[in-house]
Amino acid sequence: MAVVLVLVVLAGCAKPEPVKTEQWVLDKPQMLQELARTKFKVLELEQQIEVLNESLAESKMLARRQQQDLDAMMASFRVINKTVKHDRTVARKEIQALKKDATHQANVTQTQSADSQQNLSQANEKTSAARTSVVNENPNERNAYSAAYLAFKSDRFIEASALFDAFIKNYPAGEYTGQAKYWLGESLLAEKRYQEAELILKGLTSSDLESGKRSAALLDLAKVQMLLNKTAEAKETLKNLVEAYPESLAASQAKEQFKQMNSPVAPAPSTTAPSTSTPAPASTQPVNR
Repeated sequence: MAVVLVLVVLAGCAKPEPVKTEQWVLDKPQMLQELARTKFKVLELEQQIEVLNESLAESKMLARRQQQDLDAMMASFRVINKTVKHDRTVARKEIQALKKDATHQANVTQTQSADSQQNLSQANEKTSAARTSVVNENPNERNAYSAAYLAFKSDRFIEASALFDAFIKNYPAGEYTGQAKYWLGESLLAEKRYQEAELILKGLTSSDLESGKRSAALLDLAKVQMLLNKTAEAKETLKNLVEAYPESLAASQAKEQFKQMNSPVAPAPSTTAPSTSTPAPASTQPVNR
């Protein structure tokens, strides 16, 4: 019993050893905060990367569009350059032929009468006129027309209508003015500016009876008049088209349109952009549709 008491006394005198807390437990709150901050930074970086990717995609799309426009412009310029070279060659041959004719006339004048001298003068006048025509040839006109047509082909109808309108004002009696009026009407039609399109197409079909675009312009004029609910005028326009150009493709389309207008339920004319499948005209040889 005494032994037991001694052991009890000794146990009571012993100091309890403190429990040691591991260091990672102490650092855990700080580590969790650092982890949260790291996750937040990663999220911010992911958002920035997403924004950069979207910006990069837009830049690539813009670059592709610009490259397409540049390719179209370069193709047009190559056609223009080729046509200019061809025209210069033709003009040079014509001048050489006229020079040869003038030389012949000069030799004849030595033995012939005053009538021959008059013929020589006429030949010299022809040569001078040919030279003046070549020298005074204005490349600005054809370049302005090509730029407007390129805008139309690229479906930039607002830009095209502005360029064609400026062309008509700058070159009212130009070589391509009739065609510019037609494409201006097409551009306005694509923009749904029907009243303005009607005015332009009416002017073209009434003032330029020899225009290669007149039959197509009459067909478009009838379409615009239908869109403006001018059914009687549209029928009259189609009738004039068939009478003036009975064998043309436009006349065949006019007949079909006339049938549809007279059917119980006439379909509304298309308001989509006009077809640009017609090959782009060389700047010195515009296409006559």
